[in-house]
Amino acid sequence: MRRAFLLCLATACWSSPKDPVAPKPEPKELVQPVYIEKQEEGYADGVEGGEEGGEEGGVVGGVVGGVVGGTQPPPPPPPPPPSPPQNVSPTLLEGNRISGDKNIVPNDVTKVAIAQSGKDRLVGSWKLCISDQGAVTEVRQLKSTGFPDYDTKIQQGMRQWRYKPYVVNAQAVPVCTAVTFIYSQVAPTPPPAP
Repeated sequence: MRRAFLLCLATACWSSPKDPVAPKPEPKELVQPVYIEKQEEGYADGVEGGEEGGEEGGVVGGVVGGVVGGTQPPPPPPPPPPSPPQNVSPTLLEGNRISGDKNIVPNDVTKVAIAQSGKDRLVGSWKLCISDQGAVTEVRQLKSTGFPDYDTKIQQGMRQWRYKPYVVNAQAVPVCTAVTFIYSQVAPTPPPAP
């Protein structure tokens, strides 16, 4: 029996290189577990030079109890809209007119058309507005004379008018008025019969 045992040992020791031998695994380094604290959500690390307990969105060097987002005051409110123009009587505004012809008459072609229509009197009205500087800002027809060419001529003439600023309580204000034009045309008398 002893011989068989030796033989077995001899074959295990004298094995051929054709037989694969599994490599021995190398031991790995053991690492000690590390405890990492969980941070609470919503808190930032802060800003270098900032105030402990400061306000989020604050400014470094800001004032304790200051305005969030900075130290600048809020923008001023927008100015109130300008008040609408006051309505004044035409005679009050007429006293402030400094230029422009108030006697606007129709051209010769329109005069012939008026004579042919049989009318001897035309009446037309316009709304006239001026700025606080005295410049005409609006001329709007309220009632036609019945002759579009004459209406256009009146409107163009009114746009040439200039005024001194209209003053209320020591302040220039925009104003509006209604201006009425009355044009009378005498019908030509026929020549005497022979």
